[in-house]
Amino acid sequence: QTMTNYLTCDSCQHKNIINSERIVFCTNCNKKLVNNYTDWKKTKFDSSFETYIAKETIEKTILNEEINITPEKKKNIFKQSKFFSNTSTELKIFLSSTVLQIILYFFLTSNSSNAIQLNDKTSYLNDINWNNHSITQNLSITLPFELKEAKSVLPEYLKNYLSNEKSLKAESSKSFSVTIEEFDIHEGLNIDNQTLLSIKDEYMQDSNSDITSSSTVEHYTIKNFNSYSQYGSFTLDGQNYNYENYTLTSGNKIIKIIISYQDGDNLLRKYAEIVSQSILDNKTII
Repeated sequence: QTMTNYLTCDSCQHKNIINSERIVFCTNCNKKLVNNYTDWKKTKFDSSFETYIAKETIEKTILNEEINITPEKKKNIFKQSKFFSNTSTELKIFLSSTVLQIILYFFLTSNSSNAIQLNDKTSYLNDINWNNHSITQNLSITLPFELKEAKSVLPEYLKNYLSNEKSLKAESSKSFSVTIEEFDIHEGLNIDNQTLLSIKDEYMQDSNSDITSSSTVEHYTIKNFNSYSQYGSFTLDGQNYNYENYTLTSGNKIIKIIISYQDGDNLLRKYAEIVSQSILDNKTII
């Protein structure tokens, strides 16, 4: 018998095995676990993972039926070995569980060369590091990956008419990215909103990229910014992506935020939802 710690998902009641500090989302429904370790430790004096496991998870014995090994299956596995026939039931269960884990490991690693196409969620979980980034004094964004300085995505002709440019990006393995461009337009110069909205991120500007759909433009306010957003999809090197393109203007100040992520991966979609919600939390429809 093996002792394992579980955290029950409030949304679907699935029992998630907690064996890592980085488990944030339910493995069954992909919704965020209400009392995950990353959130829990922010308000605790003693925030060690061991304390979290002891106080917040449910310890449970894994029985034969929980690892899906029936008596008939165990008979088939062990009947040809005298060693197994003389081995205790507990050791048989342990060894058979180990065999299953090895098989699962090789199955997963055999597909690792196509990690982007197969949307290897494990790599995204290992990279996760949620943080709030302040764009202005009263405007912030929540990001799952480290925000770093990046190459500007602004068109060259536009750079002649702006100052105080700042280019930042948070991304993971060309599967998920958040691009933030901040700049001031020269006094007296008028650049129309369509020009600003047409600015694309690095993924979308790739020569192998093709925009396949786009929504109508939405208009609202966020804090003191007039804001415009557009949503759609594009392909890059045969892979489908979704994008969310935000333009925020206040006087001469312009902020561009562009989210791009691979289509078909529920975890990446959840990341995008959290990021976009952090942008839209204070919006007012016009």
